[in-house]
Amino acid sequence: MRRHFGITVGMVMGILLVAVTVVTGAEDFVKLHPQYYKILLENEKVRVLEYRLKPGEEEGMHTHIRAGVIYFLKDATFDIISPDGTRKTVSVKAGDASWREPTSHAMKNSGGTVLLGVAVEVKD
Repeated sequence: MRRHFGITVGMVMGILLVAVTVVTGAEDFVKLHPQYYKILLENEKVRVLEYRLKPGEEEGMHTHIRAGVIYFLKDATFDIISPDGTRKTVSVKAGDASWREPTSHAMKNSGGTVLLGVAVEVKD
């Protein structure tokens, strides 16, 4: 009986480890698109990122697993593309800030200026 319990606990721990690795590593948009992100600060409470997308560049589909704030440093226009292909064009001004819930999307800089912002992700 103890042996079966130990095997079961080991299997559960293994599954949890794989699940955590997939969520925190494989889908980490910073690792998927390092050319667009620079980590400015990371600790147990937050991750602060600089985001930069040149005119015409498109960041592929990715997932944000954490909610957070985005602060835009320049005026910009960009498209947010949802997983079903729906596009929404957004224009922001320098100094605008917005809240973002966890989401999956792609982005394209459809304007004539660099899309430049700072994102603050709140960790659990």
